[in-house]
Amino acid sequence: MVKEWGKPEVGAIASTLAADMYGLNILKRSIETNKQNYTRFLVLDRKPRKQEFLYNKISICFTVSHEIGSLHKVLSILAFHHANLTKIQSVPLLGKPFEYLFFADFILEDRNHMKYALDSIKPFTGRMKILGNYPKGAYYGN
Repeated sequence: MVKEWGKPEVGAIASTLAADMYGLNILKRSIETNKQNYTRFLVLDRKPRKQEFLYNKISICFTVSHEIGSLHKVLSILAFHHANLTKIQSVPLLGKPFEYLFFADFILEDRNHMKYALDSIKPFTGRMKILGNYPKGAYYGN
């Protein structure tokens, strides 16, 4: 839209890749206040793909019982299957003290291991949902 409108008072905060893709001028680089902060973008599509979709990264959410080592068991199983955990975040479950919903992203290069890993952690989770699977992103620095 910034390119289409062509108005000098309209701008966007985006990556250098986006500027290259759309032929836009970069007015100011590295405007972040935390150099370790990265913005990620996700593309969702409701239409099924006709070709085999190659993925090696997966996002899941799950719960575990409020017992000693319950989260450790899940993470140990993922590690056993060579899953590289790239993110984990917990959110408290409303009305359920000391219970949490965990969101996790991990990379696993062998898709057969991914199925085994997910099947292996199911008995240790209260509920588990696959949020998506996709190819791991490439890093585009400034």
